[in-house]
Amino acid sequence: MSDPASPITPINLHWFGLDLPPQLALWMPTLVALLSAALIGVAVEFVVMARVRGWASRTQWRGGGMVAQALRGLPVLWCLLLGVHVALDQSPISPAVSGYLHQIVVFLWIFSATVVLSRVLVGIWTLQASALEGPAGTTLVPALIRVAVLITGLLVALQTVGVSITPVLTALGVGGLAVALALQDTLSNLFAGLHILAARKLNPGDALRLENGEEGTVVDITWRDTTILTRSSNLVIIPNAKLAQAILINFSLPSRTTVLNIPVGIAYGTDLDKAESALLDVAQAVVEQVPGGDPALPVQIEFESLADSSIIAQVKLGVKHFDAIPKIRHEFIKAVHRHLIDVGIEIPFPTRTIIHRQNASPVASTQMSSPALTRITERTKDPITRTTVRHQSDLGA
Repeated sequence: MSDPASPITPINLHWFGLDLPPQLALWMPTLVALLSAALIGVAVEFVVMARVRGWASRTQWRGGGMVAQALRGLPVLWCLLLGVHVALDQSPISPAVSGYLHQIVVFLWIFSATVVLSRVLVGIWTLQASALEGPAGTTLVPALIRVAVLITGLLVALQTVGVSITPVLTALGVGGLAVALALQDTLSNLFAGLHILAARKLNPGDALRLENGEEGTVVDITWRDTTILTRSSNLVIIPNAKLAQAILINFSLPSRTTVLNIPVGIAYGTDLDKAESALLDVAQAVVEQVPGGDPALPVQIEFESLADSSIIAQVKLGVKHFDAIPKIRHEFIKAVHRHLIDVGIEIPFPTRTIIHRQNASPVASTQMSSPALTRITERTKDPITRTTVRHQSDLGA
C-alpha cells in the first residue's frame, strides 16, 4: 500500500505490467487513442495511398492519379481528427473545453473536405481541358477554382461551428469597393485573362507573332500576364490587358498546319516557265524530305511583282507546325540556291543604271558635278549592290 500523505498514489491499473499514477491513468486512454490514430494515418498515407498511386501509374488511368493527388497528406490529418474526437469522449477535461475542441475538430473536418473538393475540381478541369486541347496548362482557371471553393468552404465551416458570417459578408461587400478602386490595373488584367480564355482564340502552346514582329509560343496565362517563349529561348511577359487589345497572328488556329511564304528573285531575262518548274521541284522535295514539312498541302508558286532588279516569286510550302518553320526555310534556301545555279537561272542582286549625257546643258552639268550626284557613280558600300555607269555615246543615242 502507498503512503496516504503521498500526492500521487499508485492504483491497481496495469499498462504493460506497470502500475500508473491516477492522473496518468486517467489520460492514458486519450493518449492511446491519439497515438493509434496517428499510426493508422501514417500507415494509410505511406502504404495504402502509395499502392493506389502505383496502381494508377500502372493502369495509366489518369483519374486514379487525380484522386491520389487530391487525398495527398490528408489521411494522417483525418485519422488524427478521428482520434481526437474519440479521445475527447474519454478525457477528464471539462465539458466546456471539450465542446470548444469538438467545434475545432468539426471546422477542420469541413475545411479539409473543402481542400479535397478543390483539388478534385482542378483535376477534372485539367483532364477535360487537355482532352479538348483547351487551356489546360494555364494557372489562371485552377487558381480561381481553388480560391472560390476554399472561400466557400471556409464560410460554411464558420457557419457550422456557430460563427455568424453575416458581418463578414457585409465587410467584404463594403471593402470590395475600396479594393476594386485600388487594384484597377490588377482587376483589368484578371478579367482580360478570363476573356482571352473564354474566347478560345489563344491557348497555351499556340504559336504567335506579336505586333513588333517577335514570334514565340504561349507558355502560360496567369491572373496578371501571359508568358511567351521566343525562338531565342527568352521569355516575353505581356500584361493580359495589353494582349487583349493587341493585333496578333496565331499560327495554331484554325489548325496547327500553316503555309510558309518565301520570296525568290528571278532575273528579268529568265524563262519564267522554266523558273517556275525549278522552284516547284525544289519546294516539293523539301516538304517531302525535311521533318516538319506537310506534303498534304500543295506547293504553290506565284509571281508576285516586278521589282527593280528581279521578278519576285512567292513560294508557298506546307508546314505541319510552327516549330518546323526555321528548318524548312533553312533547307529550302540552300536547296533552291544550289538548284538554280545548276540549271542556269540567275538570282540577281540589285543594280543601278545611270545615264550621263555628254552634251548636257550648263544647269544639268552643274547638277551632275554636285557632290551628291557624283557619289552616285561610285560603287556603293553595300556589297550586294552594283552601280553601272553608261554614257550616252555607248547607248548610240
